[in-house]
Amino acid sequence: MPEDLRGIPVSATSETALRATNNFNRRLLRLDAGMEELRQARDEEPEDPLLNLYSALVCLYSQTADGLQEAGQFLDQVERHISRLTPRDLRLLEAMQRFRRGHFYETQELLEQLTEEFPRDLLALKFCEYVYYTLGQQDSGPRYRAHVDRLEHANAGDPDFLGMQAFAYELCDQLREAQSLARRAIEAEPRNAWAQHALSHALIRTGEIETGIREMENFLPALKTCDRLIQSHDGWHLALLYLEQLDEQNTRRVFDEIIWPYSPDAVGEQVDAISLVWRMDMAGFEMDKFWQEIATRAAPRARETFIPFLSAHYAYAFSRAGNDDALGELLETVWKRSEGHDSEARQIWAPIGRNLVEASASCGQGHHHEAVELLRPIIEQVACVGGSDAQDDLFRLAYAHGLAQTGRHADADAFREHWQPIKLTTPLDEKLFRQ
Repeated sequence: MPEDLRGIPVSATSETALRATNNFNRRLLRLDAGMEELRQARDEEPEDPLLNLYSALVCLYSQTADGLQEAGQFLDQVERHISRLTPRDLRLLEAMQRFRRGHFYETQELLEQLTEEFPRDLLALKFCEYVYYTLGQQDSGPRYRAHVDRLEHANAGDPDFLGMQAFAYELCDQLREAQSLARRAIEAEPRNAWAQHALSHALIRTGEIETGIREMENFLPALKTCDRLIQSHDGWHLALLYLEQLDEQNTRRVFDEIIWPYSPDAVGEQVDAISLVWRMDMAGFEMDKFWQEIATRAAPRARETFIPFLSAHYAYAFSRAGNDDALGELLETVWKRSEGHDSEARQIWAPIGRNLVEASASCGQGHHHEAVELLRPIIEQVACVGGSDAQDDLFRLAYAHGLAQTGRHADADAFREHWQPIKLTTPLDEKLFRQ
């Protein structure tokens, strides 16, 4: 039975398949360039179970209905050879099938069980990190930290593991520990975009803006050789740091050079762009031209409800662009999703997600009072809609900004102090909360 790069028995049926899946394993952990080679190998060996399993995983990361459907085709191929699967691959298959059907709570439990049996399986940990994203990484932070702490003994010193551990600690407000872990990961492997990502998360939360800018700018040459997904997202983090200083020129430079539009149909890039330009709207930077462009690109997403986090971004984009047809379709789709009987509908979409999407649409229309009233009962639970803490900060910013726009400056300041008690006040804070 062949073993992968971490000594775990896997279902590869040839040396070529084993080499391709090992390369993919390495690249996924730090979101490195070259992951498309996996699909090329699968096309050459279409019956190999492991190549199909990992190809399905790529599709699950797309966050689109088309991607989930394509993942199902790969997983169906895996199931045709189910007797050849190793115990680890069989467990991974089951978790991926649950995820494809939108059963995210069940998926995280299966993946946590998998890594308990195979503590060196960092690919399963990485997939579970993505599942935490779908359920809200800040909300899942304690669970994620417990997960990585349990695996530390088997992976101590591994730079990819350290990058994930740093992120888990940042999500749990252990910011100095997160910085230390991220720096250890970068020292061990300087070309480590995920560790750099975790470091940026920690630095912006403590208000260390100059340090964050310096670190991210120094990393840019390496970042531009990584996978497009992390290029856009780490670029987004750098742009946020410049925006904290109201540095419009550099915010726009990063937006144009790194974030948009290189893969304009990719959900990750769309969300990074919408999230940044929404913030730029609140800061008073004119970006009207962008909204028509993104609304056209994002129109197919109006009929999808992967997680409320995504739908809220699209609601703002459609309303900001004045695309009433797409917005109406999105809101109708969200209403239907929130009336479902599954656990995600009952726990997330109905009590929180629907309000968030409607509030985002109101923000895009400039209806600040309406947005505040929709956000007020859910703002403390917004971390469970999907995304990371930094990503969900968008909705907290919109709420505080809405309070300020309706004349409730003291309430805006109080909410900001409650939400970011240790962060130094920046020029962006002054502008958003005290207008």
